[in-house]
Amino acid sequence: MVGCEERYTPLKKTCWALVWVSKKLRHYMLAYPVRLISRMDPLKKSIKGRAVADFLADYPIEEKVFGIGVLLISPNGSHIPLAFNLNFEVTNNQAEYEACIVCMEAAIEIGIEKLEVVGDSNLVVSQANGDWKVIEEKLKPHHQDLEDLIPHFNKATFTHIPRLKNQFVDALATLASMVEIPIGVKLRPIVIE
Repeated sequence: MVGCEERYTPLKKTCWALVWVSKKLRHYMLAYPVRLISRMDPLKKSIKGRAVADFLADYPIEEKVFGIGVLLISPNGSHIPLAFNLNFEVTNNQAEYEACIVCMEAAIEIGIEKLEVVGDSNLVVSQANGDWKVIEEKLKPHHQDLEDLIPHFNKATFTHIPRLKNQFVDALATLASMVEIPIGVKLRPIVIE
């Protein structure tokens, strides 16, 4: 907090902190259920509740930027991390599909013939395996893109893992959502040992 922000009431400081955190950690806030537990009850009185609503209305999150992270692991143990910023509006499930598609496209590009996709989205994995039907209209084009990529492999399997076991990929996604790379700029891969 700087300048006049230091003179905010405790309620306004709490609202300011909520807005700041929601901007900086938006990837996690969109991916997980978030509960605010506070000793201060800002909604106890309608006047205070209105102050919270007014503050949040005055400082909206301008855009929902999704980052996706992918980690390719070769049979010999080499790790290739990939992080991408999605420059278009998507839902969380669409972002999960995009991560799967990017993974498969990268695998095709480097000549992988047998692919095991391990993801933390039960929806995407179950739909890719054919266990669940794709009902949501927004997901149908993504699912079709995924289906079009499968024939490029001799064998492609999809396995679900808990989100807690996928922390490195989540960190890549967070990194991608926070960094804005200008159009036309090409980056070299970063080697992580």
